[in-house]
Amino acid sequence: MRNDQSTFIQELGYLIDEFDELQDLRWSDLQYLAEYRELKMKKNDGLPIDQVKLDQLEPLFKNKIVTASRWNKFQNALVGMQKFIKDEVEGFVLDKQQEMQLFVDGKQAYIVEFVDGRVRLINNTVSEGINTMSDKRDYFIAFVNTKTDEVREIIQEFDSNSARYYTIWTATQGQLDFNIFQGSNKNIPPEANLNIATENIDLVINGVLQTPYTDFVIHNNGFYDTIRLTANSQSLIQDGTEIVARWYKNVGKLYFKHAHSHGEGGRDSLTVTKGMLDINLKEQLMYIPFRGNLPPDPKERKLWLDTSI
Repeated sequence: MRNDQSTFIQELGYLIDEFDELQDLRWSDLQYLAEYRELKMKKNDGLPIDQVKLDQLEPLFKNKIVTASRWNKFQNALVGMQKFIKDEVEGFVLDKQQEMQLFVDGKQAYIVEFVDGRVRLINNTVSEGINTMSDKRDYFIAFVNTKTDEVREIIQEFDSNSARYYTIWTATQGQLDFNIFQGSNKNIPPEANLNIATENIDLVINGVLQTPYTDFVIHNNGFYDTIRLTANSQSLIQDGTEIVARWYKNVGKLYFKHAHSHGEGGRDSLTVTKGMLDINLKEQLMYIPFRGNLPPDPKERKLWLDTSI
């Protein structure tokens, strides 16, 4: 179809067509309608007409009758719109669809790569955490093993420093002194001497445990090797009486003697036996600030060493 009426064409920059608003026929128009149609049809056939009369009637029916010219203009505008959509809009839409598809594909690839990267990061983090925990576990095991060895060494050292010794004698009538190196046990080392407190010795006569100091003492001969019976236990000794002695070495004991109740400034007596660690305990405590025969004021709550003992 030839477009010679619509302005919605590329050459004119797709100008918007203008259309007059249509109106309905009125009853008063009916008397001129037949004459107007006759003049229009004769003009279309090239027959002579009264042009002045047609020009007078044209404004009356211009917007009340749809003529071929008006309809063709509408068709031209419609075809122009279709061509515009086909030639201009469709290609633009297809280009945008392709552009959007490329954008979506790119974002999808980015998201997939991002997620894969996060998964790798999480896996690496978990693996590193597991490795770290394994290292800490191995370190802890090694640490515990080391401490176990240290504790074992301490126990062994304690056992060696706290060795238990024994010996047995077969007494003769009236025998009072019993040398630990002359009993049945010939493997007692010199360091097992009796440079310890008497209460650290278990002495058994005929199966009966004796009381330290009451039934026996350590003979003060400078060698710390002899147990001497007191008068309290001499009657137990006959020919062939079995006497057993057991003692620990390097064992200290603390005895706290508490009063029935304490008020402010109360005191406890502390008795310390150190065994063979030191003969003179006072030398170990010589740096205590309060020493002497009389205690300080109890309100001062200070440590005091009674040097009169």
